[in-house]
Parts: sequence; structure tokens; C-alpha cells
Amino acid sequence: MNEVNSTEAYIEELRKQLGENPGCALTHYNLGIALIKQRNWDEAITEFNCAINENPHLAEAYINLSGIYFQKGEMEKGIDLCRKVIAFRADFAVPYGNIGFAYLQMGEVEKAIEMLKEAVKKDPMFVQAISVLGSAYLCQGQIEECISHSEKAIKIAPHFAVAHNK
Repeated sequence: MNEVNSTEAYIEELRKQLGENPGCALTHYNLGIALIKQRNWDEAITEFNCAINENPHLAEAYINLSGIYFQKGEMEKGIDLCRKVIAFRADFAVPYGNIGFAYLQMGEVEKAIEMLKEAVKKDPMFVQAISVLGSAYLCQGQIEECISHSEKAIKIAPHFAVAHNK
């Protein structure tokens, strides 16, 4: 069975499980992830919202939902979702990193740096945040900071291609 057929079979199985237990947040979440794999954004949004309705503290559902909005260019929606996660799980580095990434995409470099530094403070091995922080420093012309963060990202994850882009 190839990957496409495998994903479709998995989606069918999850839909069957939801038919038997429609209130299962984790099944909605898993279905959302499978739909992302198919780039089926609208249905994934629906499933993540269902997961959040069933379990308002399922941080990963908010994070994946925010990622879809970032992908669609709806940065403020994604940022709002990440801020909701921070409200109930302030120790989780990912929403800070995602907000930092969004701010950088929006050209708000200072805000990006602030959020990315917070992400790295919460998880010093968060290679994506370290790498994006290097990019933010490059945007500011802080070459030494850029190099330092890029080298740190490469040291943590030598095969993380984005860190090699500076």
C-alpha cells in the first residue's frame, strides 16, 4: 500500500471512530493531522476546531490550526491561536516561536525577536526558533548574532536545512 492509500485508509478509520465516538478530541486532532498531510486545509480546520471544542486545553490542536492559518497568510488568526495556548500553557515554547515566525513574516522584526528569544529561553534546543532568531538578527543587520544563532542551530541539528540558509 502506498503512502496516499495508507493516509486515505487512516482517514477512513478515524472517521469511523468518530462515528462511534463523536466527542473524542484526540480522534478529531488525529484526523486534522491526516488531513494536513493531504493539504486539505478546510477539513483540517474543522477537525481541529472540533478537537478544541471537546478539549479546550489541547495545545497541539491550536498550534496545528495556527500553522494552517499561517500557511494561508492569515497571520493574525494564527497569532491569536498561539496566544490562547500561552494563556493556559505559558511554559510551552512552540507558540512563542510560531508568533515570532509570524511577526518576522509580517516585517515586525523587534516583536519577532522578543517572541523568539522567549521561545529559546523556554526550550534552549528549539532549533526552529533558534534558526528563525538568526534570520531576524540578519534582518536587523546584526551579523554576529545571526551567525551565532545559525551555528547553534546547525550544531543542534546538522541536517536542519533552514539553518544553513544564512
